[in-house]
Amino acid sequence: MKIAIALLLATAALSASAGAPQQQTAAIAEEPPDLPQPLPLLLQPGTPGGPRHPEARAGRVYPRGLRLDRYAMRMRHQGREPDLSALPPLVTSPAIIVAWDYVPIEPPPGAACGFAEGAPSRVDMEVVVDGHPAAPPAIQPLTVIFDRARIRELLAPYETDVARVRFLAVLDPARLRAPSALFWRTSVPCRPELGRVETWAYIDADDIARWLAPSGPAPSR
Repeated sequence: MKIAIALLLATAALSASAGAPQQQTAAIAEEPPDLPQPLPLLLQPGTPGGPRHPEARAGRVYPRGLRLDRYAMRMRHQGREPDLSALPPLVTSPAIIVAWDYVPIEPPPGAACGFAEGAPSRVDMEVVVDGHPAAPPAIQPLTVIFDRARIRELLAPYETDVARVRFLAVLDPARLRAPSALFWRTSVPCRPELGRVETWAYIDADDIARWLAPSGPAPSR
């Protein structure tokens, strides 16, 4: 309960401001060579119950320990000491931040439909209950962020690859269920004959175990 309250407070405290984006080439040059990689968010299996391909990724997963490890390594690589008090509250919270990259169908240029940036869409978590898909409120993301400035603000301390992120889903570790699926659904079809389109990432017990695995001690100041 205390963790859930802390997560909600951190979410509410998220600032809408963000610094100017850095040039990708310069940022990559500043990365430590041994920076730990984000954990993968894998797409649904090709066949129901089948294996998932490790390269079929919907996005990247950043648990708290990984975020803070990456932040500390980047700061020290630049000759600076990490300062957690300078980070947005959500970055230092227990939440799991999921950066979704995958776009299954690119919309026409300039169109405000389908998976286009700025087009209305919906993100939710589903499980199977009594043989039927369900999206109970108790397992939903704490928040979903499409705003580009907020995405940069929450990723910039520990990640330079921000441009391809379509949204962030902020997950409460206590709400994770296996198996479950994180869905992204369109609201405005680009082609009426196809109707609304959806894509999803599959979350199993092994994924959750990796996301919740303990990390090294967090940097402090």
